[in-house]
Amino acid sequence: MPEHNFDLVILEDVKNVTINKDCSFTRHIIQRIKILTQKGMTAFSDQRFWYNTRSQDVEVLKAQTVTQDGRVIPITPHAVTDLLPPAFARAPGLCHVQEKLVCLIGLEINAVTELELKIADKSPRPFFAGEELVGTYFPAVKKEFSVTVPEDMQFSHSYRNGVSGISAQPEISSAAGMKTFKWSFNNVPALLEAENAPSRQELASVIAFAANPQNVAGAFAGRIGGSLARTSKQLKAKVKELTAGKKGVLDKVHAVYGYVQKSLNHIDISASVAMETAVCIPRAVEEIFMTHYANPVEKSVLLYAMLKTAGVKSEIAFGTDTEFTNPALPAQFNKCGVIVTLNKKPVWLDTTYDFSKAKNTRPTGDIAVLKKNGVRILPAQAVAAQDNTAEVRVNFAIDKDYIMAGTADFRFTGYFNPFWSFESGEKAIRDFVRQKLDAFGGKAEIKSLKIKGVSYPVMSAQARFEIADCFGDNAPEKQKQNALNLPRFTFDLPEWLIVTGREVPVKIFGPCRIKETFVISGPALRGRKAFIPAQREIDTDTGAFTGKGSYKSGRAVYVCALEMKEAVVPSARAEQAKALIDAYNENRNIVLCE
Repeated sequence: MPEHNFDLVILEDVKNVTINKDCSFTRHIIQRIKILTQKGMTAFSDQRFWYNTRSQDVEVLKAQTVTQDGRVIPITPHAVTDLLPPAFARAPGLCHVQEKLVCLIGLEINAVTELELKIADKSPRPFFAGEELVGTYFPAVKKEFSVTVPEDMQFSHSYRNGVSGISAQPEISSAAGMKTFKWSFNNVPALLEAENAPSRQELASVIAFAANPQNVAGAFAGRIGGSLARTSKQLKAKVKELTAGKKGVLDKVHAVYGYVQKSLNHIDISASVAMETAVCIPRAVEEIFMTHYANPVEKSVLLYAMLKTAGVKSEIAFGTDTEFTNPALPAQFNKCGVIVTLNKKPVWLDTTYDFSKAKNTRPTGDIAVLKKNGVRILPAQAVAAQDNTAEVRVNFAIDKDYIMAGTADFRFTGYFNPFWSFESGEKAIRDFVRQKLDAFGGKAEIKSLKIKGVSYPVMSAQARFEIADCFGDNAPEKQKQNALNLPRFTFDLPEWLIVTGREVPVKIFGPCRIKETFVISGPALRGRKAFIPAQREIDTDTGAFTGKGSYKSGRAVYVCALEMKEAVVPSARAEQAKALIDAYNENRNIVLCE
């Protein structure tokens, strides 16, 4: 194998996927790479991969470098870290998607890097759909791919463009109720360049061009990949040839999709279990936003393929919105997605939506026509199977007559079904506000409720309220007992500190004022452990106390300082104040992330 023409050579690439009965899976990866040039050493000193912190456990079994003279240099514990991309950090339902970075050390020319990973996905899904690219842009000495499934599971595999001269027939074996399909390849050549082996970005460009043939490929090639611009004339001619006689957009996409994939040799695998459509679609959406696919067209194609595999009727759709622009798509073709049927109504799942730049726009152009015809337009991310979160921030004061008044800010993420209407959402918020305020006891009165904005699946509201006779001497005994069962809300922290659905107590426990401050330094949050204040001092006469605590996560230090001043009750009621504080301290468990 002519090594000198490449920056590296893959000595061994072994991947095993074990699919369980509920389509959860475990992926075991072993990879050995020989570095041949300085460029290869620079490009592959860091190994990166995506995973889902909520449903997947990742274990780095081995990560080391073997030098020319046989020295083994393993990585240090600090060489493995998680990176949270800013775009995902701002998407409330996707903050659990992270990129793991493994930094290899001791690299040199002719050194061999060895990496072994195990990724266990515990989340049931309606299907498992995957592909394995036989050839890569570098030569491989040994490549092995195997899939293990229950013998009674519906499983299928197919090939795209089988590799010439290499047998693609799997070796099938059975043991302990499981069946294994194993493909082995030796001396796999590297794929050719540019037009013979398009990249994923070029694939997205060609599909977009096929869907809107009025555009010239060169007009948007520069935005996506310069390599496509070199072949724009040939591409334009080829697309015209392939789409001749094709009337529907979907037919054009399929025609060009097959052409672009011509020289990419894939093994496609799929397994499925019975699952309701209402559950299947959110799981599929979450899968596509967990992948490295950045282009919305790629997301649409992948989502369509997944839903089709699971037996869900769907259709790829393209359109325009004159108030929306996307740099990954040409100006005349800036919307794409998949149309599915939910509750007997068509819904467009828009993959061009970006939570980090979310804003309410009035659809125009083709999208407006669809909406007029009864098609519901929703961001695909809005239906992801995400955690429910209700965040509340309460500011209040209690006067001498024990009337508590203030404002409560509510922020809901995934709390309601994403298909609820604005009217039902407002009613649900009113009910939720009433439920929370009733926990204080006394007579709660909502003075006003303002819906501040809707950005699926997030909804914000602000309520002004008053509660008469709050914890006062005239309050019934039951109400006083309820005061010890402290209301539990979530803190409204900065957007990059995502609080999960676990609720934590807020600063409300009787007729006392509390000032609570978070002093945050260092990089963005990396840890996900509970934080409990470490020190407290309580004045039993007034109920006043101060406390400090710190939480360290990597290089970041988070300090929470609590201070309560001037209890508004006389010293005769200090015991009740102390009981409230004790109850507060016992239940206090701030969970930043999960």
